[in-house]
Amino acid sequence: MSRSIGYARCSTTHQDTDAQVTELRSAGCQEVFAEKVSSRAPLEKRPQLRRCLESLQEGDELVVSKLDRLGRSQVEVINRLSDLQTKGIYVRTLDGLINTRGLGKLAPLVIGLLTGLAEVERSLIQERTKESVEHRRKTGGNLDDAQMWWRTPWLKARWMLLGLALFDATLLTGSYNVLFWHRFDRWAGLTGSVSSMIMIWIGSSYLMGRYSRPDEGKREAQLRRLITTLTVGTISLVIVVVIASWGLRIQDPRTFRNFVVPVLTFTTLGSYAAQSLVIARQRRAQKWLALGNNFEIDILGSELRNQAPTENISVMMLRSEDSRFNEDILNDNVDGIAVSEIAQLNDRNIEKLLVARSGGVRVINLVRWCEQYLQRVPPEVFTSRWLVQAEGFDLQPGYLVWRVKRLGDIALAASLALMTLPVVAIAILAIKLEDGGPVLYKQIRTGLYGSPFEIWKLRSMRVDAEKSGAQWATREDRRITRVGAVLRKLRIDELPQLLCVLKGDMSMIGPRPERPELELILEKEIEHYRVRHWVRPGLSGWAQVCYPYGASISDSRMKLSYDLYYIKNSNIFLDLLILIKTIRLIARGQGATPATNSAT
Repeated sequence: MSRSIGYARCSTTHQDTDAQVTELRSAGCQEVFAEKVSSRAPLEKRPQLRRCLESLQEGDELVVSKLDRLGRSQVEVINRLSDLQTKGIYVRTLDGLINTRGLGKLAPLVIGLLTGLAEVERSLIQERTKESVEHRRKTGGNLDDAQMWWRTPWLKARWMLLGLALFDATLLTGSYNVLFWHRFDRWAGLTGSVSSMIMIWIGSSYLMGRYSRPDEGKREAQLRRLITTLTVGTISLVIVVVIASWGLRIQDPRTFRNFVVPVLTFTTLGSYAAQSLVIARQRRAQKWLALGNNFEIDILGSELRNQAPTENISVMMLRSEDSRFNEDILNDNVDGIAVSEIAQLNDRNIEKLLVARSGGVRVINLVRWCEQYLQRVPPEVFTSRWLVQAEGFDLQPGYLVWRVKRLGDIALAASLALMTLPVVAIAILAIKLEDGGPVLYKQIRTGLYGSPFEIWKLRSMRVDAEKSGAQWATREDRRITRVGAVLRKLRIDELPQLLCVLKGDMSMIGPRPERPELELILEKEIEHYRVRHWVRPGLSGWAQVCYPYGASISDSRMKLSYDLYYIKNSNIFLDLLILIKTIRLIARGQGATPATNSAT
C-alpha cells in the first residue's frame, strides 16, 4: 500500500518546524521527518532526510514542506531525489514554490523533481508510469502526442491556408484533366506535366504571400489579393511557355495557348474565389474573455497593443477579483474564455465557468490562448509549475524525435555546405577586395544547457566594430560594410555556421544562439530566459522567421516568447514550416534588420 511521507526543514534561526509538521500531516502524510538545518547543508549533515529517504518504498510519495534554497553543494541531495523518481517514488512540495537561485544548469532538474503535482495527476502517473516511460523511450514520444500532432496550435491556425494550397492543386489537376478529356477523349491523371504546374503554382503563390495570413483593416487588401493571384497565373504561364516551349522546344499541343492558357485562367479565377471565401470566414469577429490576476492582465494588454493584428478578435480582459465577474458577464455572447492557471476564483465563479463550458463556450488555459492567437508564449504568463505539467516539450535527448532531428541536421547541413561553396568563395573574395581585412571572425555563443561554443561567420562589419565591447546591431548600423550589408540581407554571412551544425553545437532549426556577455543582462531582465537552452540553438528558428532581428532587451523578450512556443510545440512538421518561411524571407531579403535601435 502506498504511503505519503513528509519531510520538513527549517533554518536554524527560525522556530517553524512544528508549523511545517502540522501542514504536512494536514496534507495526508502518515509519517513526517523534521529537522533544523542550514539550506546549504549536504546530505551527510541531514540525518532526518537520510532516514526519510531510506524509509521510502516504490509507490510512496515524498512531500517536501520547505526545501526552497538548494545550493550548488547539494548535488548529492538532488541526485538522491532523482533516483527516487526513477524508482517509482513521487516527489512534490506542498506549495510548489521553489527558489532555485544559484543552481545554474541544475535549476530545470530541481524544478522538474520538486514542483507539486495534483492528486489526480499523481494517480494517473502511478497507473501509467511503467508502461508510458518505457514506451516513450522506445518510440521517442507520447503515443497521444503522435496521434494528435495535427492539433498543435501552429498547425490549427493554418489549416484553412493549407487547405487553400490543396484546393489549388486539386483545381489545377481537375481543370487539366477535364480539358484533356475534352480534347483527347481520355483522362490524363496526375502526370509529370501536372505535377510541375502544381509545384510552380504553389511555389509562386507562397513566395507571393497568397498562403499567409491576410492583413486586417485594409480596404485595398481585396484588390491586392486579385493582383497577386493574377501575377501568380502570369508567372506560371511564362515559366511553362518560356522553359517548355522556347527553352526545351517541346512540341506538344498542350503547351500552347489552346491548352495551358484555359487551364491557368480557370485555376486563377477559382483560386481567387476560394481565397476570398476563406479569408472572409477567417475575419469573422470573435469575442473572448481573458481572466487573470492584475499582473497577467497588464501583460496581456501590453501584448495585444504591441501585437500586429492577426485575427479579427475582441478581447475583454477581466481581473479575477473584479466585482463585474459576479454579474452575468459570461452570458454576453462570448466565443471563448481564457483562464489563467493562478487566477483566484471562488466556487461561484468556477460554477459559472462550468455552466458556460457546458453551454458550448470554449474555456481554455491563458497560455494555450496565447499559443493559438499570438503564436508565442509570453514568459510572464506561466509559472515553473506550468513548465513541469504542460504538454509538449518532447524535443529531449534520448528520444527518437531528438535523433531524427539530428540526422536531418547533418544531412541538410552537409548538402547546403557543398551547394553554397561557390557562394562562400565569391563572398570571401568580395570581403577581401573591399577593405583587405580578415574574412572570418569568431564569437563565443551559448549553446545547449548553457554550454559555450565557438561560431564562425563571414565578416560583415568593420574590423574595429567592437573595440568598445559587445553591443547590439542597430538600424542603418554604420559599422556594417557595403559587402556586409548584402551578406546579411541574404544570410550568406551565416553559412560558416553549417560547420557548427555538423559538429553538434547547433541545429538547423532552434533558438538563435546569444552571446554570454549579453545573456548575463537578459537573464536578469527576462523571466524563464534559460528555458531556451533546453534545445540546441539554430541557424533559423520560429523567432527568426516571425520577428525582425533582435537588437534590444525588449526584442530579446519578444523573441524568447517565440522560442518558448517552438520548444513546447517542436516537431518535424513545424521545422519544415520554418525552413519554408526561411526560404521566403531570404528570397525577399527580409528579417535581417533590427526592429528597434533601443537597448531597453
